Amino acid sequence: MAAIGSLLFTGIATYYSAVIARQQLDQAREDSENDARSQAARITFWMEEGSMTEGRAVHLVNRSPDAVTDADILLGTTYKGGEYELRLPSSGIPPCTEAIFKSAEMSALITSNAIGEVDLADFTWWEADLLAFTDRAGQKWVRTATSLQAPEEARKNLLETKTDGLVLAAEPSNTAALKECGSDR
Repeated sequence: MAAIGSLLFTGIATYYSAVIARQQLDQAREDSENDARSQAARITFWMEEGSMTEGRAVHLVNRSPDAVTDADILLGTTYKGGEYELRLPSSGIPPCTEAIFKSAEMSALITSNAIGEVDLADFTWWEADLLAFTDRAGQKWVRTATSLQAPEEARKNLLETKTDGLVLAAEPSNTAALKECGSDR
């Protein structure tokens, strides 16, 4: 009888040990995913409406203490009744920095329909659809207005995105150091 009790106790203890080990593994996996997203979660963009002379501007913001590289913005645009997806490439965003690209200071090379080079200020509409960038670990991320896509999903979406041209801007119109850095504010 004592042997049966001992066996039953061992079985219950083994079961609870396995449950605890699984919970610890799940927690470690979740912590690892959160760590991988920590820098990407601090990278964002937003659009600024401007006057007719100044035009619109897109702001890229890096609130992390690490630089991001290969920051490309995909712009949805309208020019002379046609809709075009244009890529605005940037070499990256330094740590704790906001980079501003103003339409009045940029032109676009529309390769579809053989349109050629056009001032971005002449577009009737343009909006930043997404920001693709590479984090400090070399992972490619995609930020939209409503989501942050993990590297696997980002790669797939970028491969499916067809662009009609390129925005020509060697450098941002303006850069500014951020007061709050390394936080989610």
